[in-house]
Amino acid sequence: MIVPREDELKRLETEIQRRIEAWGLDQSELKQVQLRVAARGFCCDKQAISDLLQESFGSFTHYNNKPPDVNDLSASTNEELVSIANRVEQEIDALDWEVGPEDDRPDRDEIMNQALWVIYGDGGA
Repeated sequence: MIVPREDELKRLETEIQRRIEAWGLDQSELKQVQLRVAARGFCCDKQAISDLLQESFGSFTHYNNKPPDVNDLSASTNEELVSIANRVEQEIDALDWEVGPEDDRPDRDEIMNQALWVIYGDGGA
């Protein structure tokens, strides 16, 4: 899930490293990983996101040899919308999701994705 902002590449790079480390695999196991990579949401620079995904996951085998998928990623450089999206992200992160059964709780990324569609509409701005 990408949220547009000036530091989107640095944030994505940090998130990629965090996820790889969370796998808890040693170097020999990492060589056996096959993965699918997909980015969704909105960003300021779609090509830069695609390039970073290629670079960051370049040492892994990609499932069916498919490169990172950025088809569900839209780009916008509208600073007002970027500001609104960042504020909404802060509000969503601050919400307490501990209501109802665990398997019925809203997923943070899906909520954020829906909020971005409300803010950006069809992706253009």
